[in-house]
Amino acid sequence: MKSALVTAGLLFLALQSHAKPQGGVDGGGGKSVVCRNSKGQITSAQTLDLFEAKNVYNLKLVQFSGSAEQISAKVQAKLKDSIGSGYDYNPFYVRVNRIMKFVPASAVIKPIDDAAEVVLPKNCQLEQLAHYVDDETLLVSQEIWSHLSNTEKAALISHEAVYRVDRAFGAKDSRRARRIVAHLFSDFAFEEVNGDMPKGAKSCTASVNGRMTYQFNYYPSTDGKKTVMQFEWFGGKPVFTKKTATFPIALPWLSSLPSRCNGNPECKVTEGAVASKFEGVGSVQVSRGVFKDGAFNREMFYIEDAVGKHTLNCYPGSDDNVVQLEVTKSTRFVIPANTSSCYSRKIAAANGTVPELDVEGAYTNIPKLLFKQTNPNRDLYISAVKVYVSDVDGHESTCAFGGDQLAALSDQWWVNKNNDALISKGTTAFGTDCPVICGGFSMDGPYTATGTVKVYGYTQSDDGEDQEPVVLSAPITVSNF
Repeated sequence: MKSALVTAGLLFLALQSHAKPQGGVDGGGGKSVVCRNSKGQITSAQTLDLFEAKNVYNLKLVQFSGSAEQISAKVQAKLKDSIGSGYDYNPFYVRVNRIMKFVPASAVIKPIDDAAEVVLPKNCQLEQLAHYVDDETLLVSQEIWSHLSNTEKAALISHEAVYRVDRAFGAKDSRRARRIVAHLFSDFAFEEVNGDMPKGAKSCTASVNGRMTYQFNYYPSTDGKKTVMQFEWFGGKPVFTKKTATFPIALPWLSSLPSRCNGNPECKVTEGAVASKFEGVGSVQVSRGVFKDGAFNREMFYIEDAVGKHTLNCYPGSDDNVVQLEVTKSTRFVIPANTSSCYSRKIAAANGTVPELDVEGAYTNIPKLLFKQTNPNRDLYISAVKVYVSDVDGHESTCAFGGDQLAALSDQWWVNKNNDALISKGTTAFGTDCPVICGGFSMDGPYTATGTVKVYGYTQSDDGEDQEPVVLSAPITVSNF
């Protein structure tokens, strides 16, 4: 049996070289506030990011010491301490440093309209410091660069790395990136994204058009009368500091709600106030709908915002939350080679032969699927595992595992009668021991794509008469650099 492969045609986030900027990964640029004397000579220069830190956000900048590279490393550490495992920015910093190419003073980098205008000091103006042409070329003005302090140089590197990620997730200007960099270089105290989260919080994601847009953990409030969501992704972007929404409804939701929308197919469930020191305030609305699933009516919850309805891949309305799925949160990188699936390895081991390279390169892998059950009073059968990978335009590719390919993910499943992917009643935690390997990725250009691992199955009573469907999900990030 051949391994299930990610289908060809995955659209990457990277555009072609010298593409016209339209909110994609190319075309961004760092601006600087440059002051010149009457002879046109530079008297001072600083990045727009740090100029705004003082003059727009009233922040106190940190006086860093060391080289630009050392300062950049300190800022990356601050970023990692805050964002945790929500997203890995290090590869973008590495790339920015590698692709910088200096433009001599005799040449001027063409201005890019991706920054809001600000009030500038006399004899000073905004000048283009850098132009991110594509993922292999970052043009930097040698004249301006030579007048920057090491802190300002590190700020430019941070700007290009952060804005590169923001463009990948749809940003059309650098406002958010500049605000992030301004705060990173100040004494602003970021709160850890998952800070103060109670033990036992349950993870969930939401998606729209096949693309993950929200990732959060949810748990009851201290008094048990409300539900708190603590976000890692919000509105299609990684969160940089602790951000929560509190809903005036207790868990489990179904026990706190009227019967299914009073006969209507959809209805608003609740609205929660959003709180964050950095990410802003506002509200999040949760709605509820009923859809037909064979002979049954099933319910689904959504997060609603200006983009539309984001389908929740969990079921806070359940009274016992039977099963949860966990996978690694670290970025999965694309490997430029063919490899062997778990199925191929097991067949080869049984026959004493060399495993067939049945997974087409390039490939990525998910080391382990971990199933957790809080009320394991029924057998759990896994029917299929699917990995969905989506680019920013919503184009989706799928890698699917069923039958022998699914059973090969676990030694226990492999030896079961009929290779059943069974997690027996009474098992609170079960992990696969062979990685989920998806092939068929392209190595043509750098990209970062979000994805979702979905598991389909059912729980079954002892007599086999009563079966309840189960759909589990967990987010992943796939990158090629």
